[in-house]
Amino acid sequence: MKILSVLVTMLLAGCATEPGTSEGGWVVGKFNSLIQHAPKLEGYQQLKSEAVAFRKYNVHGSQGIWKVSLDAGDPPIQINIPGGKTVSLESEWYPEEGGADAAAVYGFSKGEETLIVIQGTSDMTYEETRVKIAGGEITDLHRYATKGGGMGAEMPGVAPKYLVYPPR
Repeated sequence: MKILSVLVTMLLAGCATEPGTSEGGWVVGKFNSLIQHAPKLEGYQQLKSEAVAFRKYNVHGSQGIWKVSLDAGDPPIQINIPGGKTVSLESEWYPEEGGADAAAVYGFSKGEETLIVIQGTSDMTYEETRVKIAGGEITDLHRYATKGGGMGAEMPGVAPKYLVYPPR
């Protein structure tokens, strides 16, 4: 019963609020953040993001498709920008996930800037890694976290070491 409630909670409040399918894969729904202290995404337009394989996403931007792999090898997180450039991140930037929960990738654009959000949906610790990229270079990189809702009285959520990493 607890597993079912966790799955329902993830679908209702997590990364998949309006799922669908496309020829390329499973379309990630409308972005919904549970992080109150993260910067608001005012002025950004959400881009179509689809899961095309396990921990692999395509984000459809105006300049082409951004390919995001969360399990690429060494380093494990790679963002292939249209035009051939690759941005890589170490595993410390992978957001918390656990149990039936997972991480999803969202894309946003505002002018020449693209924001890639890797959202972890663990009920233990909820995290979002936000990567701002302009001109093929990372202009801002932070992970935001908050205590998860937990999985019942015997397994409460865990407060993260940092609410913003690296600490500001």
